[in-house]
Amino acid sequence: MEESEEQSADSGMRTGNNEGHSFRLHMVTWNVATVDPPNDVTSLLQLNSPESPDLYVIGLQEVYSGPLRFVSDTVYNDAWSLQFMCTLGPLDYVKVSSIRMQGLLLLVFSKLEHVPFIRDIQASYTRTGIYRYWGNKGGVSVRLSFYGHTLCFLNCHLAAHMKYATERVDEFEYIMDTQTFDCKKAPRIVDHRLVFWFGDLNFRIEDHGMHFVRSCINNQTYSLLWSKDQLTMMKKKEQILQEFEEGPLDFQPTYKFDLNSDNYDSSGKKRKPAWTDRILWRLRPKAPPPDEQEKNSVGLDAKTAMQLEEEEEYPLKIRQDSYTNIMEYSISDHKPVIGVFTLELKKMYSTPLVRLQAEGDWSADMDAMVLYSPLQPFPSSTWDWIGLYKVGFTSASDYITYMWVKDDEVAFNEEDIKPAVSHCLRVPDDEWGSNMTSIVYMHLLWCSSSSLFSSPVSPVSDGPPVDTTMSISDRNPQQAGGPNLVNIEFMRNHSELFRAECSRLIMESNKACKRMQNNDNKQLDQRVRDIQFLKNELELKLEEIILEIDNLISLQSRVGNALEATREPLRVTVLCLEERMKRPPPERLHDEVDRELLKEREVIEGVASLLQRVVEQITEQIRLNRSAKYRLEQDLKEKFEAQCIDNSCALMTTHSINNQMSKNTNAALPSLAVTPKQWENISDINIAKAEQQKINSLSLQALVESVLGQTAADMKKQVQATTSAFQLNIQEIKSAKSQMEDQLAKILLEFASQQRIKQDLQVAITENEHALSLAQARLVLRRKRPTKEQCHDSAHFQLFAEVQQITAHISKLQGAVVQSDEQHRALVRCQLELQENIEIKASSLYIDEVICAQHREPIIIHNF
Repeated sequence: MEESEEQSADSGMRTGNNEGHSFRLHMVTWNVATVDPPNDVTSLLQLNSPESPDLYVIGLQEVYSGPLRFVSDTVYNDAWSLQFMCTLGPLDYVKVSSIRMQGLLLLVFSKLEHVPFIRDIQASYTRTGIYRYWGNKGGVSVRLSFYGHTLCFLNCHLAAHMKYATERVDEFEYIMDTQTFDCKKAPRIVDHRLVFWFGDLNFRIEDHGMHFVRSCINNQTYSLLWSKDQLTMMKKKEQILQEFEEGPLDFQPTYKFDLNSDNYDSSGKKRKPAWTDRILWRLRPKAPPPDEQEKNSVGLDAKTAMQLEEEEEYPLKIRQDSYTNIMEYSISDHKPVIGVFTLELKKMYSTPLVRLQAEGDWSADMDAMVLYSPLQPFPSSTWDWIGLYKVGFTSASDYITYMWVKDDEVAFNEEDIKPAVSHCLRVPDDEWGSNMTSIVYMHLLWCSSSSLFSSPVSPVSDGPPVDTTMSISDRNPQQAGGPNLVNIEFMRNHSELFRAECSRLIMESNKACKRMQNNDNKQLDQRVRDIQFLKNELELKLEEIILEIDNLISLQSRVGNALEATREPLRVTVLCLEERMKRPPPERLHDEVDRELLKEREVIEGVASLLQRVVEQITEQIRLNRSAKYRLEQDLKEKFEAQCIDNSCALMTTHSINNQMSKNTNAALPSLAVTPKQWENISDINIAKAEQQKINSLSLQALVESVLGQTAADMKKQVQATTSAFQLNIQEIKSAKSQMEDQLAKILLEFASQQRIKQDLQVAITENEHALSLAQARLVLRRKRPTKEQCHDSAHFQLFAEVQQITAHISKLQGAVVQSDEQHRALVRCQLELQENIEIKASSLYIDEVICAQHREPIIIHNF
């Protein structure tokens, strides 16, 4: 009954009083990791607590949603819902709403006494997984009006992994923006008076190392970790998160535990513990007073005025009494988290919408009468109905029978309306499940679990059976002497009754056979549909795995070609190293070219080794994919054979079978190889294994693509580095050779000049010797002067000095000739050394510039 509280407020029918009331709310969030529920959920629901909650809100994540299980869960209640309903139902709790999106499940239970005052129930969901098209991640919500106060419960499962904190906030904002409800008072989540946001929010602990985190947990110094909690950090930056409150995290992180253990992750991944499972709440911010709005030049619209009036007249307060985890459950890698709250509010109404009561005594063989009259005006609907429930019913779907209420029968007047409720009415679930937004129920206390009707209802068939045969002693006396007509009449009647009984027996047996055959056909048809469903899943997965095999074979060919492409560069590199070993000994230095060539050989050999390992990994993955393909094909083959057999069974009739075969058929059930559950699990396991191999194949393809690109880039880079080293070395050799050639030319010029100066020295010596001979001849001749004339005159002294000087000059000139010879020999040595070095450089240059360049010319590294 849409928007009933708004209508009531407008008509002045609110019956709230000035007294506040306290209600206890128990919330649970748990990532159950696809496992079935435990046998006992007493601790999870705190059933031993002295104070019983008024509302239970239970949010689960990763509920098992395999194809067949999910289909069955949509028809029947899932295992988790049944467990909670069976646990809470005997305690007078009723499931007022639930919503399921793949693995996300949200359940809302209420005490029976509050059910008439829970209205405008609506549910919604939002997908955020795989580009927001897949429901493995996202949020489900249930909104309702509780004594006129709008509440919304949002159960989320957000993106995983440490680095996606921003993406988690984006997903939350997307869920908040997209979920809307058909309610004028609160069309969006943020419009509700109180919003609870909870679930596996997947926020992690950043920066701190594993040792520090576990040390804080062991020492129970949890506060040291709060500053690096991603949700706490994101609240400082995101306005929408700042509006939500959360109690202190005074309990150890709830993720990730080893299964059936209280020890944190001991696998190879060693995932860091974190508070991924959280419960937060948001009380709608109070509307600003009119005077403040006038200061801000903002008008007071009708909706804001209504909110302000509502907040003043009907305040709502919340207090968190408990926020902790439950460590005793270890079936999942998460621990459940519970939050207990106290809601203090003033009721906006304290009377139900409709008053219901039974009229007269009800009997099993006639329609029962129900009196009802509206106590408040509300918009009626053709989907309104009255249901009859047993004591201890657990949800709105547990009705015994129902009747529709005509739209024109619901009017706000003082007259009682008397519809008839047939005892044989039945209703399909899909006629009301998607349209019921409010529950109006009649809880009949005289209904018991043993029979549909009992005292004070008195069925007419409850007396002893009456004998309808005529007594023998009452026969007519006129018949005493003749045939016993009474006995004859009795026998004829008895025969007629026997024939009628036989006809009835035949009819019943025929009906039973037809009914059983129809049931058999229905079961066979359902079985064929189940097989076809699994066949479709298997065929789809088979196509995917075949595609992955083809992709891997193509990728294997590419990697093989890439591996083959490394052989020629490696051969050229080794050949260049061998050629450079042929250089003259003085040039056999471990220069930059040698270092780059050795590095190039190392890089190419590493690339070849890596590609070889990649080829082996691809080969192994192809083998695994083919194994998964073989299992899928075998499963498909068996499913096809089973489908053909079941189709044949469905087409069989009593006239189409061999009588002999039917006679020899053993009526006993043979021992089955597998149970239906195991039969379903076999295909689920094959599909799961194929899916895992598909994921592994995609990961391997991405890895191989990265390896091919990186190895090609590494080889290109190294070949370019080696080529650059060759070019630089060639330039250096050419430069050195050119300098030596210039020096050789200068040496040769100097050698010629030295030859000329030596000749000049020889000529100078000869001329000085001639001058010396002249001076000596003059001295000898003057010694022949007469004795008295042989005085040492100036001429004599001059000649004597001339002889000494010329002798000294000749000695110096001869010394210069000797030095000239030494210089000549030195120049010859320099010439020879330069010529030798020039030849060495020329040889090295020829090896690097000609031979190695010719070898390296065909090396072209392409992208693999």
